[in-house]
Parts: sequence; structure tokens; C-alpha cells
Amino acid sequence: MQTNPPYTEIIDIRGSKVLQMIDPNDNSRTRYQYLARHPNLLYRRQLPAVEHGDVWRGEAHPRPWEQSAPRDVPTTGPVRDYIDWASLAYCEVNMVECIGGPVLGPDGKPTFTEDEQNYGGDGPEPVRIYPMLPVQTHEYWPSVTSVACPCGDPNGWVAWAEAGWVPGYRICTKCGQHFMASGDASDPSLTELIGRKD
Repeated sequence: MQTNPPYTEIIDIRGSKVLQMIDPNDNSRTRYQYLARHPNLLYRRQLPAVEHGDVWRGEAHPRPWEQSAPRDVPTTGPVRDYIDWASLAYCEVNMVECIGGPVLGPDGKPTFTEDEQNYGGDGPEPVRIYPMLPVQTHEYWPSVTSVACPCGDPNGWVAWAEAGWVPGYRICTKCGQHFMASGDASDPSLTELIGRKD
């Protein structure tokens, strides 16, 4: 794929080819990054200028990747050219580890099902089960650890929290919501324990 650096270029992030774009009229030189997995599955994030690193001032982590709703996937222009190229060039490559997050519905919001399950031994409790994006084809935990929170602050991360709890326990670093990891590498999910929150 031909690009026009430094405003549009293909960069490598953990083995995946990412489109990075900078608006030449933007004095802040904000970086817009796009990662395609197939023609209708696009992820994006926004980072500060290169000289400021990958973390925005006042935030603890780089912005997580967000899945674009199907209606927001471009049909023309440089991002579409990149999607078409990437889909042919490397669609079988595993996704980078930082892309985990909830599966979005047509409205752009995380999808979930409601149920009752017994996690504490005190009887059934209400839960929401969020399907998560598979991050790696051979490994389960990256899809349910250090990923975007499906129900709280959009900058929240679902962190490992098994110490003092049980295997699979996770807590969001922002909203404090408690989760249990479930599923497998091909079909991961996070179960929100609705009544448990820090």
C-alpha cells in the first residue's frame, strides 16, 4: 500500500500493520490509528503527538482501541484503502494484545445477556454476560484482562484481581465493577456481578 508520510503511514505494532494518520492542519499533531481485521471489522484510537508518548496528560494508560460500529466503517478514502489492503495482506495475523474489549452491537454499545448465577455460594445473583473480542487464537486470558470495561467509564480497564478472590476475578480500574472471566480463547466473555462494586 502506498502512503504519504509523515501524515499517513503504515506502522508496526506487535506484528500488526496499523494505519496512522496526522492531520497536517492540526498543530497538536494528534495521531489517529486504525487497525483492520477484515473488511467490516475496524478498530481505532487517538494518541497525542509522537514527542508526547502514547499517554494523554492526566490519563494512566494509552487510549484503548475501540471497535467502530459497522455504519462508521468508511466506504471510501485512505482508511478504506487501508482496510482493503490489510484484509488481503494480513487478515490471518493475530490481533495485537491491546485490542481487547466488548463486542459492540449495531448501536455501538456493548452487547450482553442477563442471567442469574451462583458465584458466592449464597444463592443465585443477577449478572450480565458480555461477549468479548478474541485477542489471540491460542490464548484466553488476554481477551479478559487489561481490556476496556464493557459497562463503566470508557477509559476504565478490567484488571486482574484474583488475589484474595478466586481464579478469573477481575475489577475495573475506573468504575470499580466486579467481573468473572469466562468462556475460552475463541469465545471469551466477562460476567458482570451486578451487586458487587468497589
